Amino acid sequence: MAYRRAHMSVMTLNCRGLNIPERRTHLLRVLRQKRTSIALLQETHFKEGAAPKLRNAYYPLNFYNNQTLARQAGVAILIAADLGFRELDRMADDQGRFLFLKGVIADRVYTLASIYVPNSRQAPFLRGTLRKLQGFSEGALIVGEGLSRLRKTSMEPATWSDHGSVQIELESQLFKPAIRTWRLNELLLQDPTVRNEISQALERYFEENGSGDMSPVTVWEAHKSVIRGSLIGIATRKRREATRNMTELYGTISRLELQHKRSQMVTIYRDLMEARRNLKALLTQRYLRSMQTSKSFFYTHANKGGKFLARLLRGEMARTQVRKLCLTSGKVSQHPEDIAGEFRAYYNSLYNLHSQDSPIHRRDSSQHTQTYLQEH
Repeated sequence: MAYRRAHMSVMTLNCRGLNIPERRTHLLRVLRQKRTSIALLQETHFKEGAAPKLRNAYYPLNFYNNQTLARQAGVAILIAADLGFRELDRMADDQGRFLFLKGVIADRVYTLASIYVPNSRQAPFLRGTLRKLQGFSEGALIVGEGLSRLRKTSMEPATWSDHGSVQIELESQLFKPAIRTWRLNELLLQDPTVRNEISQALERYFEENGSGDMSPVTVWEAHKSVIRGSLIGIATRKRREATRNMTELYGTISRLELQHKRSQMVTIYRDLMEARRNLKALLTQRYLRSMQTSKSFFYTHANKGGKFLARLLRGEMARTQVRKLCLTSGKVSQHPEDIAGEFRAYYNSLYNLHSQDSPIHRRDSSQHTQTYLQEH
């Protein structure tokens, strides 16, 4: 498999509260859409002990600093799964104002800082916080030393939050596959137009290739590639249409924001709010579709064995791993080989698995089987 150099994309955003599930879904979708590697979030409004999680398959590593008394302030750092981040140390205050995180990515030390400056006494707070950050930081500080490896910067318009996100892209030592694995988007098959288009493509394919001298097996195997190509084309077309609508709305919002800042006209502000509502409606449609898909998935797999159950059991296995065991010799061991050997010896004895290849073992097993069948 071919690989190419991967880059880290860092986004900072004032979220204006993430206690509503819809807003958390918007955030995670924007992070995924922008291919964000590290998200530095402020004003999450989470309360200590009652905070929801922002974790999903793409961002499994979440670090929080929440208020203990009220749902205000609060900062968080989200890290993508493909970074392979290993935490070294962290520092936070007791007011949910800042969170410093130190860790290793591809053998390079990084210090990440998410800071929410209060509305009053900003200068003294910032001086004290930066002084603490200076003593804590090590390696590449994203807002300082990391900028020497800067590739690209962007500032997005405010959409679902009242603040726009600031995003930077940094060079890194990571690699990623040059070609991604294709997977079928099952939601396409719920569209009657898509189903009709696929049916016509199948009929046309078998009419053109089913009556020749070619082997039926070859025709059948080849049709999978043809339909896959058709599905890829349909998915690409729909994705481009959705992306074009989103891009137009983002452009409209950005343009109206600049015009409103210059003129402060009520009519421009009204158009700006209308564009934001349209974008929010488009994002809400995706959120509702994702919610419906999740409900269907859990309903279908609730009482069945499969990948979903295996994934849950895999996590349970990791939490219930045997760390130490008293051996038959009376010695307590923590070595994995000793523990595995003890379990292996126990089950070999339990199921009479000693020397399975020997003729004596096969004869004894056969005799036991015949005796059991005669008695029962």
